[in-house]
Amino acid sequence: MKLIFWPLFVPTYPPKEVSRLSPQILNVVWASFLKKRAEYRRYWFDFTVGLIIKFVFFLGTLYASPIQTGKEATVKLFGFSLWYLSAHLISKLGNTVIEETYLGTAEQVLSTKTAPWKILIGVVIAEIALSSMWVTLFFICAALMIGFSEILSGIASMITEIVIFGGVSLIGMTGIGVFILGLSLRLKQVGAVTEVLLYYLLIFSGFFLSSNVLPTAFHILNCFSPLSWAVQGVNEGWPVFFPALGISLFWLAMGSLVLKQQWHWARKNGKIGSYV
Repeated sequence: MKLIFWPLFVPTYPPKEVSRLSPQILNVVWASFLKKRAEYRRYWFDFTVGLIIKFVFFLGTLYASPIQTGKEATVKLFGFSLWYLSAHLISKLGNTVIEETYLGTAEQVLSTKTAPWKILIGVVIAEIALSSMWVTLFFICAALMIGFSEILSGIASMITEIVIFGGVSLIGMTGIGVFILGLSLRLKQVGAVTEVLLYYLLIFSGFFLSSNVLPTAFHILNCFSPLSWAVQGVNEGWPVFFPALGISLFWLAMGSLVLKQQWHWARKNGKIGSYV
């Protein structure tokens, strides 16, 4: 198989007397876009199959429990779309170090003048933007299957909750992705754990299966799930806002802490560019 490679970062050199944040991050975003475009052109069939698989899972979501109202349909579509976007982001963050290491470009990325944390922010922004295109396509097709009138009526009744709780949840899911990124510096097989986590979130976050049928153990685990809190938020409203925000900030802080610790460990032991 022919590998498509595009550097993760296109270097620029701003004036030494001016330390500018935005241009460097935008360069990372642009480089990520170019890399992803090359992947789409080479592996478009694989991405299409991936989208079809998501539809299969979504059909399972629809028929796992009968839909009675437009609001219920909207919650299912919202939860699945948010999971879809989060899964792309978490997988990207979890595989970034390993991918660059296998391609032999990790040292090139780290030798640029852009700080690693700026590269991380750029990768997160790029992945959310690029994955949003697939999520939007999925959302439109799924809405056509369910019925646009029902979906629009459901969205109109909870648009504020969808935006707020979706954004809060995405912060927490980003934190989980950063957490896994930190682990990948030490545990190169962390991708297998990521898949288990993503499928747990898909099935047990409250939009695939009703939370009423879940045993107590899953309710305890879901207390730490930003996605589960997002689904609760659109269902129950503002009383769960602060718990949802607290869990998301917890994962963001935990992810940052683990990444910082493992980054120092990897630098000290010469493991940043190693895939074993």
